[in-house]
Amino acid sequence: MADARDAGASPFAPALRGPGTTAVTDRGPAPLVEIPENAAALAAVRALADFVPPRDGESPDALPPGPRLYLHGPAGCGKTRLIDELLRLDRATGGARTAVERKAAGVVRFTGAGLAAALDEALVGGFPGPLREDLLEARLLIVEDLAGVRAKPKTQDLLIAALDAVERSGGRAALTGPCLPGELPAVSPRLIDRLRGGVCASVATPARESASELLRRFAEHRRARATPAALRTLTADLAGTSVRELESIADRMGELARAAGTSGWTAEIAAALAAGRADAVADVPPLSLGTVSRAVAGRFGLSVDQLRRPGRSATVVPARQAGMALCRELTGESLAAVAKHFGRSDHGTVMYALKRFEEREKKDAAFRGHVAAVRRELRRRSPLS
Repeated sequence: MADARDAGASPFAPALRGPGTTAVTDRGPAPLVEIPENAAALAAVRALADFVPPRDGESPDALPPGPRLYLHGPAGCGKTRLIDELLRLDRATGGARTAVERKAAGVVRFTGAGLAAALDEALVGGFPGPLREDLLEARLLIVEDLAGVRAKPKTQDLLIAALDAVERSGGRAALTGPCLPGELPAVSPRLIDRLRGGVCASVATPARESASELLRRFAEHRRARATPAALRTLTADLAGTSVRELESIADRMGELARAAGTSGWTAEIAAALAAGRADAVADVPPLSLGTVSRAVAGRFGLSVDQLRRPGRSATVVPARQAGMALCRELTGESLAAVAKHFGRSDHGTVMYALKRFEEREKKDAAFRGHVAAVRRELRRRSPLS
């Protein structure tokens, strides 16, 4: 899947992730590596991508699995990568670069928390019709992290209606969550029934052997070579480490290797990382969430408190979206850490903000100028510049 923004739009290595985006680097998206822990889920994704609605009179025995897929597994295990692979395999939308282009191709992609926030926003405006139409008319409906719709009965009702409508029209749906359908807390039995009525596939965190293979492939993706000794050192205590955490380890290894003047991942560099040492890195402190928030707030003429506290002011909302996106991009912190910094309990809220940030930056020249100015200011302070 292509980068959501033009190549070179950001000089920073840490990844900006969100619905439909990929890492903001010149490397393109990180590879999806098939490992035993995701093999069944990947097979289900490929079957969904190949799904063709039945023709009149066609025998059900001749059909592939149905048009609804639910992927479940712990946070960071790679569910979003599998969804990205589904989009890549979906021929009609494989080249869609932005949320607007995906929508035009009949693809609707939300996180659970993002869908709840979008519905709340639409209801405040008194006219949820366009959102409802987008969902009900989708050719491919994707909702990630259904934990974000817990205790949200209106959002769950809308999602149930959308799933039914998409299936009636011959479309497909892919959903993800942290656990089996029946274990989702505060979720309608009707929604649980819809999930159980499709294909359910689990994704697990990688075992040690799989973690080693992932790190090896992540090194190749960064145009580096990880020695067997380095991989043994890195994976000595990594059983159960998430794919997301492994990619963070890969980013850190790349930084340490560059600071040491090599592109290779050696056992010595791996040992330094495992020991928590940073003696090979220039003595420049990394950007913090607070530093980025202060820079964004100052640029938009707000206080940090205004930027971080809840509210839907037309002045604050764009600045908050920029703050969340730049905090994610420039610090490399996790979605959960950014959410906590902004006083949010669910990282899905940050993913929704990243989606809106992407759209706003593409369309709004003044907003784009503010964001570019913050990037220039903070780039001078970054150890990655």
